[in-house]
Amino acid sequence: MVAELTDVTITRKTLFYGKRKVGLDSGILIDLIDNPNMFHYQFLRIFKRNNVIFTSVRCINDTIGVLINRKHCPYEQVNQAVNKFLYEHNIGKIQRICNMQHVSEIKQIAKANGININDEDLPIIADFKEFGINKVFTKDRDFAKLCRVIGIEIESMPVLEKEISRQFYSLFQKRYRKFRKTRHQK
Repeated sequence: MVAELTDVTITRKTLFYGKRKVGLDSGILIDLIDNPNMFHYQFLRIFKRNNVIFTSVRCINDTIGVLINRKHCPYEQVNQAVNKFLYEHNIGKIQRICNMQHVSEIKQIAKANGININDEDLPIIADFKEFGINKVFTKDRDFAKLCRVIGIEIESMPVLEKEISRQFYSLFQKRYRKFRKTRHQK
Protein backbone atom coordinates (compact mmCIF):
# COMPACT_ATOMS: atom_id res chain seq x y z
CA MET A 1 0.00 0.00 0.00
CA VAL A 2 2.86 2.39 0.72
CA ALA A 3 4.39 1.64 -2.67
CA GLU A 4 1.12 2.59 -4.34
CA LEU A 5 1.11 5.98 -2.61
CA THR A 6 4.64 6.84 -3.69
CA ASP A 7 3.84 6.14 -7.34
CA VAL A 8 1.02 8.69 -7.38
CA THR A 9 2.08 12.14 -8.51
CA ILE A 10 -0.03 15.14 -7.69
CA THR A 11 0.05 18.12 -10.01
CA ARG A 12 -1.32 21.50 -9.13
CA LYS A 13 -2.88 23.67 -11.78
CA THR A 14 -1.60 27.23 -11.73
CA LEU A 15 -1.89 30.19 -14.03
CA PHE A 16 1.77 31.15 -14.04
CA TYR A 17 5.23 29.89 -14.80
CA GLY A 18 8.35 30.83 -12.87
CA LYS A 19 8.79 32.46 -9.49
CA ARG A 20 5.69 33.15 -7.40
CA LYS A 21 4.98 36.85 -6.84
CA VAL A 22 2.16 37.50 -4.39
CA GLY A 23 0.21 40.76 -4.17
CA LEU A 24 -1.78 42.00 -1.18
CA ASP A 25 -4.87 44.13 -1.67
CA SER A 26 -5.51 47.07 0.68
CA GLY A 27 -8.34 45.26 2.49
CA ILE A 28 -5.95 42.47 3.45
CA LEU A 29 -3.30 44.92 4.63
CA ILE A 30 -5.85 46.75 6.76
CA ASP A 31 -7.05 43.55 8.43
CA LEU A 32 -3.55 42.21 9.05
CA ILE A 33 -2.32 45.49 10.56
CA ASP A 34 -5.46 46.46 12.47
CA ASN A 35 -6.42 43.00 13.80
CA PRO A 36 -3.24 40.89 13.91
CA ASN A 37 -4.58 38.39 16.46
CA MET A 38 -7.90 38.00 14.67
CA PHE A 39 -6.27 37.12 11.37
CA HIS A 40 -3.43 34.99 12.71
CA TYR A 41 -4.56 31.95 10.71
CA GLN A 42 -4.84 34.03 7.52
CA PHE A 43 -1.48 35.59 8.28
CA LEU A 44 0.09 32.14 8.35
CA ARG A 45 -1.53 31.28 5.01
CA ILE A 46 0.14 34.24 3.36
CA PHE A 47 3.57 34.16 4.95
CA LYS A 48 4.18 30.42 5.42
CA ARG A 49 5.43 29.92 1.90
CA ASN A 50 8.67 31.20 0.43
CA ASN A 51 6.98 33.75 -1.74
CA VAL A 52 8.00 37.21 -2.73
CA ILE A 53 5.22 39.42 -1.38
CA PHE A 54 4.34 42.87 -2.71
CA THR A 55 1.68 45.51 -2.41
CA SER A 56 0.98 48.60 -4.41
CA VAL A 57 1.79 52.08 -3.15
CA ARG A 58 -1.86 52.83 -3.91
CA CYS A 59 -2.88 50.04 -1.48
CA ILE A 60 -0.53 51.44 1.14
CA ASN A 61 -2.10 54.89 0.81
CA ASP A 62 -5.60 53.39 1.07
CA THR A 63 -4.53 51.44 4.16
CA ILE A 64 -3.10 54.54 5.82
CA GLY A 65 -6.28 56.51 5.10
CA VAL A 66 -8.59 53.84 6.52
CA LEU A 67 -6.46 53.32 9.63
CA ILE A 68 -6.34 57.08 10.29
CA ASN A 69 -10.15 57.15 10.21
CA ARG A 70 -10.51 54.05 12.39
CA LYS A 71 -7.87 54.87 14.98
CA HIS A 72 -8.17 58.66 14.97
CA CYS A 73 -4.38 58.88 15.06
CA PRO A 74 -2.12 61.37 13.30
CA TYR A 75 -0.81 60.57 9.83
CA GLU A 76 2.82 60.22 10.96
CA GLN A 77 1.97 57.57 13.58
CA VAL A 78 -0.14 55.46 11.20
CA ASN A 79 2.37 55.84 8.35
CA GLN A 80 5.16 54.67 10.65
CA ALA A 81 3.12 51.66 11.83
CA VAL A 82 2.25 50.62 8.26
CA ASN A 83 5.83 50.97 7.03
CA LYS A 84 7.11 49.06 10.07
CA PHE A 85 4.68 46.22 9.28
CA LEU A 86 5.81 46.14 5.65
CA TYR A 87 9.48 46.12 6.66
CA GLU A 88 9.11 43.44 9.34
CA HIS A 89 7.31 41.10 6.94
CA ASN A 90 9.53 41.84 3.95
CA ILE A 91 6.67 43.15 1.80
CA GLY A 92 7.89 45.03 -1.26
CA LYS A 93 6.29 48.20 -2.59
CA ILE A 94 5.15 48.43 -6.19
CA GLN A 95 5.45 51.99 -7.39
CA ARG A 96 2.84 53.42 -9.74
CA ILE A 97 4.01 51.81 -12.95
CA CYS A 98 0.89 51.57 -15.07
CA ASN A 99 -0.22 54.35 -17.37
CA MET A 100 -3.71 55.38 -18.43
CA GLN A 101 -3.59 53.05 -21.42
CA HIS A 102 -3.11 50.02 -19.13
CA VAL A 103 -5.94 51.21 -16.89
CA SER A 104 -8.30 51.72 -19.83
CA GLU A 105 -7.46 48.23 -21.18
CA ILE A 106 -8.26 46.69 -17.78
CA LYS A 107 -11.49 48.72 -17.63
CA GLN A 108 -12.52 47.45 -21.08
CA ILE A 109 -11.87 43.87 -19.99
CA ALA A 110 -14.03 44.44 -16.89
CA LYS A 111 -16.88 45.86 -18.99
CA ALA A 112 -16.64 43.05 -21.54
CA ASN A 113 -16.96 40.47 -18.76
CA GLY A 114 -19.73 42.28 -16.86
CA ILE A 115 -17.58 42.99 -13.81
CA ASN A 116 -18.60 46.05 -11.83
CA ILE A 117 -15.35 47.30 -10.27
CA ASN A 118 -14.40 50.54 -8.55
CA ASP A 119 -12.34 53.00 -10.54
CA GLU A 120 -9.86 53.11 -7.62
CA ASP A 121 -9.14 49.38 -8.00
CA LEU A 122 -8.36 49.51 -11.72
CA PRO A 123 -4.88 51.11 -11.35
CA ILE A 124 -4.02 48.66 -8.56
CA ILE A 125 -4.87 45.67 -10.75
CA ALA A 126 -3.00 47.25 -13.67
CA ASP A 127 0.07 47.77 -11.44
CA PHE A 128 -0.11 44.14 -10.28
CA LYS A 129 -0.40 42.87 -13.85
CA GLU A 130 2.39 45.12 -15.16
CA PHE A 131 4.72 44.15 -12.29
CA GLY A 132 4.16 40.43 -12.89
CA ILE A 133 2.14 39.55 -9.79
CA ASN A 134 0.73 36.07 -10.34
CA LYS A 135 -1.29 35.60 -7.14
CA VAL A 136 -3.35 38.13 -5.17
CA PHE A 137 -4.91 37.89 -1.72
CA THR A 138 -8.12 39.92 -1.56
CA LYS A 139 -11.56 40.10 0.06
CA ASP A 140 -13.25 42.03 -2.76
CA ARG A 141 -15.26 39.73 -5.08
CA ASP A 142 -15.19 42.02 -8.11
CA PHE A 143 -11.46 42.61 -7.65
CA ALA A 144 -10.99 38.83 -7.55
CA LYS A 145 -13.15 38.23 -10.65
CA LEU A 146 -11.22 40.76 -12.71
CA CYS A 147 -7.86 39.39 -11.57
CA ARG A 148 -8.94 35.87 -12.61
CA VAL A 149 -10.03 37.13 -16.02
CA ILE A 150 -6.66 38.77 -16.71
CA GLY A 151 -4.73 35.68 -15.57
CA ILE A 152 -3.85 36.39 -11.95
CA GLU A 153 -4.52 33.59 -9.47
CA ILE A 154 -6.68 34.60 -6.49
CA GLU A 155 -6.86 33.46 -2.91
CA SER A 156 -9.81 34.93 -1.08
CA MET A 157 -9.77 35.97 2.53
CA PRO A 158 -12.86 36.14 4.73
CA VAL A 159 -14.36 39.41 5.84
CA LEU A 160 -14.01 40.29 9.51
CA GLU A 161 -17.47 39.06 10.52
CA LYS A 162 -16.93 35.65 8.93
CA GLU A 163 -13.53 35.33 10.59
CA ILE A 164 -15.04 36.16 13.99
CA SER A 165 -17.75 33.54 13.43
CA ARG A 166 -15.16 30.95 12.39
CA GLN A 167 -13.07 31.60 15.50
CA PHE A 168 -16.08 31.47 17.83
CA TYR A 169 -17.16 28.21 16.22
CA SER A 170 -13.71 26.73 16.74
CA LEU A 171 -13.70 27.85 20.39
CA PHE A 172 -17.13 26.43 21.15
CA GLN A 173 -17.10 23.51 18.73
CA LYS A 174 -17.72 20.80 21.34
CA ARG A 175 -20.51 22.74 22.98
CA TYR A 176 -22.03 23.48 19.58
CA ARG A 177 -22.01 19.76 18.69
CA LYS A 178 -23.78 18.89 21.97
CA PHE A 179 -26.35 21.60 21.31
CA ARG A 180 -27.03 20.32 17.79
CA LYS A 181 -27.38 16.71 18.99
CA THR A 182 -29.85 17.58 21.72
CA ARG A 183 -31.81 19.90 19.44
CA HIS A 184 -32.10 17.29 16.68
CA GLN A 185 -33.11 14.56 19.09
CA LYS A 186 -36.19 16.46 20.29
